[in-house]
Amino acid sequence: EGSFAYALPIGTLGDAVYCVVIVDQYGRSDTEVNSQSCSTPVQENAFANWVAEPTNIVGEYLGDGKTRISWTDQVGAEGETYTVWRANYQVSAGEWQAQEDLMTMKCQVPDGVQECIFDATYDGIGVVPPQITSHYFVTSKARYGLNMAEFEYRGLDNNHVVVIEDIKAPNKVIMSNFQISSQDKTLELSWQRPQEPQGTVSIYRNLGTPFTDLNSVYYIDDPGWELVESDIAIPSDGVYQTYMMDLEDGVQRVAWYAVIVTDEYNNSDTELYVGTGSNTQEVNEDTLGPDINFRLLDEDNVKVESTSLTKGDYTIRVEASENLATEPLINITSSSGESISAGIQRMALVASNAENPDKGPEYAFSLDITSSIDAGNILIEISLDDVYNNGRVHLYENFSIDGQSPKIVIYSPSSSSEGSKYLYGNDIKLVGGITDDVEIASAKVKFLRNYGTSSSVNEPWRNVTGLVKSEDNREWAFEMEYASGNFEYGSHQVTVRAIDVAGNEMEFSVVFVVDWCRHREDGITVCEYENPVAEEPETIYLEPSYSDAPYTIVWAVSGVSFFSIIVAAIVIITAMSAPKKKKTTDEEEDNWMSEFIGTSAEPDMDAITNTQSKEQAKPVSNDEDEDDPFDTVNKLERKTRPKKQEIVEEDDDDEDDDDDFGFDDDDGAMEAPKKRPRKRPAARKPASRKVAKRKAVKRDDD
Repeated sequence: EGSFAYALPIGTLGDAVYCVVIVDQYGRSDTEVNSQSCSTPVQENAFANWVAEPTNIVGEYLGDGKTRISWTDQVGAEGETYTVWRANYQVSAGEWQAQEDLMTMKCQVPDGVQECIFDATYDGIGVVPPQITSHYFVTSKARYGLNMAEFEYRGLDNNHVVVIEDIKAPNKVIMSNFQISSQDKTLELSWQRPQEPQGTVSIYRNLGTPFTDLNSVYYIDDPGWELVESDIAIPSDGVYQTYMMDLEDGVQRVAWYAVIVTDEYNNSDTELYVGTGSNTQEVNEDTLGPDINFRLLDEDNVKVESTSLTKGDYTIRVEASENLATEPLINITSSSGESISAGIQRMALVASNAENPDKGPEYAFSLDITSSIDAGNILIEISLDDVYNNGRVHLYENFSIDGQSPKIVIYSPSSSSEGSKYLYGNDIKLVGGITDDVEIASAKVKFLRNYGTSSSVNEPWRNVTGLVKSEDNREWAFEMEYASGNFEYGSHQVTVRAIDVAGNEMEFSVVFVVDWCRHREDGITVCEYENPVAEEPETIYLEPSYSDAPYTIVWAVSGVSFFSIIVAAIVIITAMSAPKKKKTTDEEEDNWMSEFIGTSAEPDMDAITNTQSKEQAKPVSNDEDEDDPFDTVNKLERKTRPKKQEIVEEDDDDEDDDDDFGFDDDDGAMEAPKKRPRKRPAARKPASRKVAKRKAVKRDDD
């Protein structure tokens, strides 16, 4: 017989059966155990003096609203679960059993962890006090021995700990004004001093737009917020606390700043507020001088895209990116040192744009470029100061001035005004040159065919070819050749246009003649367009009108003649009323003048009025007439003169052209009458009362 003593482990509770088997020296045994080798069930109880609770319970408030409870797992149990309970006072087992909601479960962990960290809360009523006294209990639930059911011991014998907690967040701070020093590149924030002497202050920044919806709640943990400064000590006295921090150099941006206070237990109010009395502040960080939008406008208020400026009136307009302390200053100088703006000038405000947040104030300055300004680069210098005394100078050096246009000379073709022409079939050479004070950009040529006619054709511009350029590109020479057969007979115009890099443009034109000429057998050269040896022009007989000078003279002479005829007719009629003596034939021949006149030098009024006496009416003898031929005063007889010898003149057969007095037979002029020998006329009747014009009459004996 044998026996064996076995010590039961603490916590063993239940019935057990023991069996005995034989094991040889090699460790082998019969695996089949029959009932005869086993005992009957034996009730074992080793739990009577054992406490089913963890030991060494420790409680600690970690701050930031966190509490930690630690313990040592109980002995003699496996697979247990530990639970931490909280109460506002030390609850007894009987009270808990009677009212289970007296305690609140805070956490639950498996065996082996031996601690639990959780949020400290206030289960009381009303405002959270500055400090909270919390009572914590730790219980375990486990399987004991062969009993498969879990058992939780709630005796609350040695599982209690007291923890003093501070879960109340400090009061939020109220931010006040801020100051920016552009010169020192610093930002000074100010806020009301927190009532947490042992606490600290942290500064956060957001460069975006964190408050898009004012109806929402925002926290410092939201995206976009970054910690800028932390652990800033809180002074023990004073109303406000200030803190100065460095700003980045050369920035111009809007930033939001928030101040968060943390007490000695790391409690903080992370909620953000906007508006008056808030813990946030919008700051315009500006360590950069004002930026501008620069525009150069021409006289038509159109933006100038070219950097080369020609002669004309311009306007410089700038739009500042922010409000300025004063008007910008502008100074424009040439590369030679000449001041184009007449020194430093202030620009004029043309638009404040105060009601448009997307635009800044606009300023303008008038720039007048004349041909007297030397060509070259110019420097535009604009100085600005913003309201934060940030100064900035903008330089524009990419502009150049050229107020002079290119000069063009055309040597060939020659102008038609010089009498030159190009014969059909010959080549026309376009030869010329271009010079400018700056570089020449381009040159073009075009022809205007049939210049000065209704059928003129204006050709498009073409690039000038055959160019020879100087090294500085300021002198161009060109030579082009055209066949005159491509041009019709007549005048044509060639125009050359040159443009320099500044945009100055110049055109020069020459009118030339293309003709086809041939020499005739009669020695005359005839051309299709112009005839250099023109035939004698035909006589053009003008047909004057009745108001022209010749007709005016004719009318005047005719009027005078007509008046003379009337006067002569009156005189003749008056003279015919007196008696006449009978004249001989010779006397009639000799006194033809008296016959024409019809009276004596002094007319007898008695005879005219028929008031003379009978004696006076008697005829006077011819002897008295012959004795005193001139005594005809107060007599009615005509004056007579002595009889002359007949003179016979020979015909003049001289055919000299000089005697024609310009009357040529070929011209159809009237032939002059030939001179005949005068003969005494036969006796004829006294002259009639009518006055006849004297004209040449051929004799019967001729």
